[in-house]
Amino acid sequence: MVKKNKPNWIKLENEYITTQISLRKLSEKYKVSFSTMGKKAALSKWDDKRKQFGNKLETKTIEKTIEKISDNISARNARYLSISDLALDAVEEYLKEKRFKTHVVKIKEYCEGKPEEEYLDEVELETPDTKAFANMIESLNKIQKGQRLGEGLLAAIDVKRLELENKKLKKEETPHDENAKLKYLEALKNLKDD
Repeated sequence: MVKKNKPNWIKLENEYITTQISLRKLSEKYKVSFSTMGKKAALSKWDDKRKQFGNKLETKTIEKTIEKISDNISARNARYLSISDLALDAVEEYLKEKRFKTHVVKIKEYCEGKPEEEYLDEVELETPDTKAFANMIESLNKIQKGQRLGEGLLAAIDVKRLELENKKLKKEETPHDENAKLKYLEALKNLKDD
């Protein structure tokens, strides 16, 4: 009489829980009767364990995705802050040197009524170049806004916009919505793209 090997139920249970294999295919794969496999699965609540495993896997995947997106945003913000600091240094140097009083003029030298030479030269005048000065002030405002965004300090209008978007998301989702996590990830992606 040939002794039949006893199935390794722990191995079978783990394979069922962690994959998408059906009970029928699992019973065929390990040559265990389908009714025996079904009874064992029901008794040990394999379906419940599979759902729990799937939920944990989904949660972990979302957490890792959020962490990766967060790391990318942090790295980008750090780069942006570094560039903003360089731009701020350039604006400060421009203002210290009072370069807003320097005008660039095109000089043409003529010989016998014909242009002989043409070049640009910087000339310091008493009156400041108001357009250049206004551009520097605008640059300062943009640098400050960029730095505040990079540091996570939003202007009041940006905070209000995010609050409205958050309320809209909450209205679209119910606590039992299966797609809530996907919508949350999409919202994060959209924020990242902004």
